Amino acid sequence: MGNLDATRQDWMSHPLIDLRAFWGSSDGLAVVAAEHYDAVVVHGGGSRTLGLAMVTAVRRAAPSSAVILMAPDPTSALTTDALRAGAQECLPVGTPADAFFAIAQRCVVRHGERRRLELDARTDPLTGLPNRHALNLALVDALKLAPSSELGLAIALVDVDHFKRINDTFGHAGGDRVLRHVATTLRASVRHTDLIARLGGDEFVCLCAHLPLSAPLSDMAKAVRTSVASALSLTSLRGARETVHVSVSIGVASYPLAGTTAAQLLAAADRAMYAAKTSGDGVRVAGTPIDLTARRRTRELEIPAHFNKQSVAEVG
Repeated sequence: MGNLDATRQDWMSHPLIDLRAFWGSSDGLAVVAAEHYDAVVVHGGGSRTLGLAMVTAVRRAAPSSAVILMAPDPTSALTTDALRAGAQECLPVGTPADAFFAIAQRCVVRHGERRRLELDARTDPLTGLPNRHALNLALVDALKLAPSSELGLAIALVDVDHFKRINDTFGHAGGDRVLRHVATTLRASVRHTDLIARLGGDEFVCLCAHLPLSAPLSDMAKAVRTSVASALSLTSLRGARETVHVSVSIGVASYPLAGTTAAQLLAAADRAMYAAKTSGDGVRVAGTPIDLTARRRTRELEIPAHFNKQSVAEVG
């Protein structure tokens, strides 16, 4: 039974298969993106280009669904390409319903396990936020689009003030509670399109893409800082209930003023954050006149020793 219509009718008659068929790829992609399906079956009509494009599109539209390619020849080059692109299985047209159901079950379980592993690899276990790895991936993707975008891109590095003192007074349990509080508050204080990630320790990063070029970065950071500021009641290591006042310092760096690569932006935001912390301002935006002045002073302090070493090397 190699006929596509007959195969589809066979599957739809199976009591344990709830199959919805879409003739148009655009209609099908819109539905699988909006609704959840355990598995999505892709039929590329035997075309290597179309089949691979459909597998890739479905993986992006429905990352939680297993993808199964139905092809006239499962041993073709299309099968190899589709598996590399993220399909879990490739089946020939005419696969009986019982066999398809058993294979689809295995694909769903295998894909679910893989998704959990991928999610764990990109998630901070303490706060549930994306971790450094996830941030790096998102930042690299955002920077690829930035040169051709008419909107802005900025990152904010958020550091919890006096965190070592909090850990020393309230122990790691108290410190963890503060970090979870900051993570929850940060997530509620930004746009739903912004990414909040835990960089590590007591540092967080907010990645803000698609910003208006005239966005008041300093005012936005100050609003976030105000939202985070709060008083928590914690039990100290001595067993007494005490109040800790949580606050953060924020350094902001925007593309391309402060840098054009992920490393440059993170370094600029880090410098701005430490300037905000040491000055007591709480918020500092990289590239502003006051920040440039601080960087010039830093260079003036570093140049003599560096210059002497280079001079000796060149003269000798």
